[in-house]
Amino acid sequence: MSPAVARRSAARLALQWHAGTGTLVALTAALTLAGALPAPTVLGGTAAAPALTLALGDTAALLADWGGRAIVWPQLQQLALEKLTGIVRGAVLLALTVGAATLLALHLARTAARSGEVIVARSVGGSRRDIFASMLLESAALAAVALFTGVLLALAGVVMMRAAWPGLVAPSDILLTIAGTLGISALVLVAPLLMVRALGTTRLVDDDRRPLTLIIPALQLGAALVVLAGGVTLRGVSVTQQRAFSDPTLARTMVLNVSADEPDRLVRAQQFAAFLASRHAEQRGALVSLASSGAHRGMGTSANVMSDCGDCDVNGMPSRYRSETVVHHAVSGDSFAVAGLQVVQGRALADADRWDAPLVAVVSESLARELFEDGQAVGKRIQLDLLDARWFAVVGVVQDAPVRGFGSAVQPSMAVYVSVLQQPVAQLEVATIDRMLATDAVRTLGTPRGEMTSIAAHLAPELRALRWFTSLLLAMGIVTALIATGGLIAMLRLWLDSQQRELGIRRAVGASRTAIHRLVLGRAALVAAGGSLFGAWLGQIAWDVLPRIVPGAPVWDGPVVVATAFALSALTLGIAWYMAHQFTRTPVGTLLIDVG
Repeated sequence: MSPAVARRSAARLALQWHAGTGTLVALTAALTLAGALPAPTVLGGTAAAPALTLALGDTAALLADWGGRAIVWPQLQQLALEKLTGIVRGAVLLALTVGAATLLALHLARTAARSGEVIVARSVGGSRRDIFASMLLESAALAAVALFTGVLLALAGVVMMRAAWPGLVAPSDILLTIAGTLGISALVLVAPLLMVRALGTTRLVDDDRRPLTLIIPALQLGAALVVLAGGVTLRGVSVTQQRAFSDPTLARTMVLNVSADEPDRLVRAQQFAAFLASRHAEQRGALVSLASSGAHRGMGTSANVMSDCGDCDVNGMPSRYRSETVVHHAVSGDSFAVAGLQVVQGRALADADRWDAPLVAVVSESLARELFEDGQAVGKRIQLDLLDARWFAVVGVVQDAPVRGFGSAVQPSMAVYVSVLQQPVAQLEVATIDRMLATDAVRTLGTPRGEMTSIAAHLAPELRALRWFTSLLLAMGIVTALIATGGLIAMLRLWLDSQQRELGIRRAVGASRTAIHRLVLGRAALVAAGGSLFGAWLGQIAWDVLPRIVPGAPVWDGPVVVATAFALSALTLGIAWYMAHQFTRTPVGTLLIDVG
């Protein structure tokens, strides 16, 4: 028999004899590829050219409305997307780390299980080169299976992710896919390298084994807890958002986006005034709102303002002026009623606040509280940098608007409202309650974009985006937990093997099977507790950005973390009990035999 044929035969026999660990190696590598590769493949853009966009607002047109110094709400949404993408990339890194650790643990388990074979092969004249070559063929077969299965699943995941995203998706980053595939495949092929030292030092009588540490599976469980609990937390937030978006008021409020065609601002303001007058004359008491883009979903343009507050405390020093970044909205007289916001001081804006009237503004309660002495804003002045640093007289204070839109948690909480007849923006929204406006009537303002739909319908793509990230993180969390489970099985097996003689002696001198179970379960409980504490600590660091992305999201949902940690701990103890049960069924004499 030629050496090549002998090596292939030895590799085939090894795959048959050690099919259990071989299957775990291939499955772990495939799951790592399937769980970690789709996300970076789809999210492989840059800040200058993002991979995912929602395309819900024209950034250039909005900047033209408010000036280049502003930050408009589509930019805030893109910032929120980038922050969520960063969370996903961190989850990918954790999944890859857990997968690599599990593969190494499985390789160690295979090495330990095959030590006896190496001794026999060496004793009958087998060369180190032949043994190493057969192991390389064996690992190549496992890598091929893992590569085919994992890449197939990863490509299916990429297709589903691209199809489910509610906005635009840039072309996939194939280079990341290739790099990840080669990296995981290399981890499968590294198994023979772990045997190089063993092949050089193996003797017919092995040294006493030292007990292995179980810190690696504890860290793996902690990483799985971070990803899985984070996905469950985000799922709870998306459910809460969905309930909020099902508010009947949002379904009743109809909104249409319009682009004003008139370039002259004065003529545009006159068109807006004529439109409002005709709507009110047609049906007295009807609510018709003209507002800047995003205002009806709580999104606006962020820029700096300065208040003439009177006697304010600024960093411990008395000052007449206070400066902060706030959200700007241009609205008409009915906008507050359409949004359901109550005036708590002074008055609301009115259709009489036109281009030829004194400049006036309404501020939110939080802005009045923060930027004016004793929260008394009415009758004071506020300077808006966006509008040529002009001073506006504050005529009213309204309730803080609810935070709804995707990325609204990124923008400032304080808001200032100016009259749309004094700041006639080109990108505006027309809103009514329980009414549909005729297209011809709206054309007097400009060109309609899309159809008139409810605010709930406008918010639907943003909710789907949140669900998209939720589903992705949940899937990655489940895959990471499965991979960590494989690592736990391998490391517990190795730990039991390293304790074989001690446990065998305990059994020989009268220790019961129950005592052995308690010993193994106690060690597994330490793994579960250590992993849970590590995951809870790491999760607070990894997920503290979430409340700044999604409104109403907790930093780290305690009940979810506890429930997820309990589930992973129960899984750990269940696996430990089963392995201890199998171990205690081994005859005591077998445990005391010094082989390998």
